[in-house]
Amino acid sequence: MRKLILILSILTLGVISISMTIQDDYIDPTGTYDLVSETRIVNEETYGYHGQIQVKKITQKKIIINFYVNRGAPSYNSGDFIDTLNYSKNKSIYKLDHDKTTSCIITFDFSRKGVTVKEQNENYGMCGFGNAVIADGYFDKSSSDLPIFRDPLTDELIENINFQETTTKNCSAVDFIKLENKGLQKSFFTQLDSIRKVQYPDNDQETEIFVDLTPRLLNQFLKDINKDYLIKNGDFEKEYNFNISPPDYTDHIDCKDKIKIKYYPNSCSFRMEIHNTFLVPDNWCTESMVVYGFTIRDGKITDFGRNVAG
Repeated sequence: MRKLILILSILTLGVISISMTIQDDYIDPTGTYDLVSETRIVNEETYGYHGQIQVKKITQKKIIINFYVNRGAPSYNSGDFIDTLNYSKNKSIYKLDHDKTTSCIITFDFSRKGVTVKEQNENYGMCGFGNAVIADGYFDKSSSDLPIFRDPLTDELIENINFQETTTKNCSAVDFIKLENKGLQKSFFTQLDSIRKVQYPDNDQETEIFVDLTPRLLNQFLKDINKDYLIKNGDFEKEYNFNISPPDYTDHIDCKDKIKIKYYPNSCSFRMEIHNTFLVPDNWCTESMVVYGFTIRDGKITDFGRNVAG
């Protein structure tokens, strides 16, 4: 009887020990991480990669990641996303499927001091980032506080973000197609014109660099959208050639321009990007971007915002 009690005690201690080991190995990824990279400032221009990751733990097995990286001057091409990911063995994988053979795969390997990010693709460019932008590097943990999520390009607060909640809302990604309606289009461009007057009171917008959406571009994009893909993935992008560049530069055929739409189901909002890319000396494709944020609700455009990057 004493032997049986002894054996049970040993087994119980073993289970407790294993349980404690599992708990000790778990890393809470919540916090803010900054890319460790060499940068230099020349004539107020920042050269070299810089970036940041914000993470919020939803459950032991699910997290929200707000990711941003920028390759610096002269192009300032960037890449970013915000998404909810599975979290297992202190790792998360972001995957964006394009078709059966191509996809974007980014692995996040967390430690107590930081996170190692690795983009694993046969052909870089599958993640929809700016030209020549790669999501690789080590990000040092600068804070363990619960982050306040902001759009990395517009710095606008992303409110009520909790992808764990599955509340029923009368909205969907396909609501973007409602912009085919001429009245809704008029509302969109009226708000765009109004905000540009505020941002450029002297009418000094560099239109050869920062290309705004026009009715022609919008209708072409609406025509080109794969609705099934938009509904399934919540985003869609299409390459174009705007043939727009500053004087003494060319909009080379290899420098692809792009229009991209991203849907955020939690807030029923959209983010639209207009990428203008042109050739600069040393045969380098540099990119600028105009970013819009808006909501389509009750047949109206609301919460409209505009910013630029690049």
